[in-house]
Amino acid sequence: PAAPATLPADPGAGTKRPAALSGEEKAKKKAALAAMLAAKGKELELLRAKQQRVQQLEERKRAWEQQMQQEQQEAQRKALMEAEQEEKKAKEPGREWGQASAEELPIQAHSDVIVHRVANSRVTCIQGETGCGKSSVVPQLILTRGAAGSRGIRVLVAQPRRLAATSLAGRVAQQLNCKLGEEVGFRISGKAIDGPKTKILFVTTGYLKERLLHNPDDL
Repeated sequence: PAAPATLPADPGAGTKRPAALSGEEKAKKKAALAAMLAAKGKELELLRAKQQRVQQLEERKRAWEQQMQQEQQEAQRKALMEAEQEEKKAKEPGREWGQASAEELPIQAHSDVIVHRVANSRVTCIQGETGCGKSSVVPQLILTRGAAGSRGIRVLVAQPRRLAATSLAGRVAQQLNCKLGEEVGFRISGKAIDGPKTKILFVTTGYLKERLLHNPDDL
């Protein structure tokens, strides 16, 4: 008789199957996953906020740099205009000592007040637009109409640029009908045109600072 057929063995026979999770364990795993996702979400939010903050700071920095550049360009433009005006006025014909120019400057309308304040105050602040006559007219007012004892004083006029100091000195010398280096002179770094009779001395702010620090008696 034929041998009985043998059936293949069950591959899963003899192995343990994982036990099914209870409802409580599933809930715990689900809660843990939700908490992890929430933490990751908060980290992403913090990273986005930090990036936005950095971007805002960079924008502020660029705006500040642009503003500073504009202010610097405006200051340079005004200084150049002032130097050109002073250089142009320095070419005007000379006049007698204390004689007003043919074109009255705005500051001359306040000459009485300026002389009175200078004579009765230790410090006098004068504010005016460029070209109004602060640097050219006021020194002459102090010497010609100043307080008692003005004969022995020396007026120092500080200018931010070399060109402004030299051109103003030449202009005021012409206005006072004197030779540059006598009653009116200037001192800048590396060059000086003045003398013992100089009453109005134009200097640059850098030169004045150095002299005040190292040799104030020389002024």
